[in-house]
Amino acid sequence: MQRLRIPRSSLAIVPVVWFMSAWINLDAADFVANYDESKIPAFTLPDPLVTEDGSAVTTVEQWNGVRRP
Repeated sequence: MQRLRIPRSSLAIVPVVWFMSAWINLDAADFVANYDESKIPAFTLPDPLVTEDGSAVTTVEQWNGVRRP
């Protein structure tokens, strides 16, 4: 039976992956969902049919080329 050989360079990444997974889990543990809409500050959504320079989007080409990219 042949032994499985793992290169040393592959073993070096194990602590990095372990550390990153622990770090991601800590960030997830600090997250608190907001279910109360009164805590959300007032905001206005931008008009989707107006470009950043204020001109109106009137064609599909304008939408795909100017507003959406």
